[in-house]
Amino acid sequence: VLRRAVNIYPLYGVGLVLAFLIAKSQGAAPSDTVLVMQAWLLQAWFPNYTEQTLNMQCWFLCCLVLYWLFFRFLYRIVSAMSATVVVVTMLTLYFLPWLVIILPIAMDEDVYWYQDHIFGHHDSPVDFAVVFLKFHPFTFTHIFVLGMLLARLRSFVDSGNKVV
Repeated sequence: VLRRAVNIYPLYGVGLVLAFLIAKSQGAAPSDTVLVMQAWLLQAWFPNYTEQTLNMQCWFLCCLVLYWLFFRFLYRIVSAMSATVVVVTMLTLYFLPWLVIILPIAMDEDVYWYQDHIFGHHDSPVDFAVVFLKFHPFTFTHIFVLGMLLARLRSFVDSGNKVV
């Protein structure tokens, strides 16, 4: 984790300082809590603060820290999978995003429930849910794992093994 962070964090830190100076000059500096969370790449972990940060586009760096932390563990699991298990796992993970549509239909709720969210607000369960689904590291973990699975699948194809 540290090896990867050393490559990214200095530029991130410079961007954060510059964004803070600009926001401060315009009287729009975020709270100290938000600044501390963003400095430590924690902003995406707390939906109440995620949309209040200086560099909104840097939320994914929070995700990367989690993925870097679990990479070796996940690599051991994925590298031990057979081609069939890789394909089945990939298909299962491809299904996950569809739950955002399937669950409201199954519960006879509005499929467009997320449209009630207003950027920067965190007053309602809908606001919390939308920000969580859009930015939280857990909700993007399946994409990281899919990338690892895709690389494993490619290793089967490159080696000439039967994939399924």
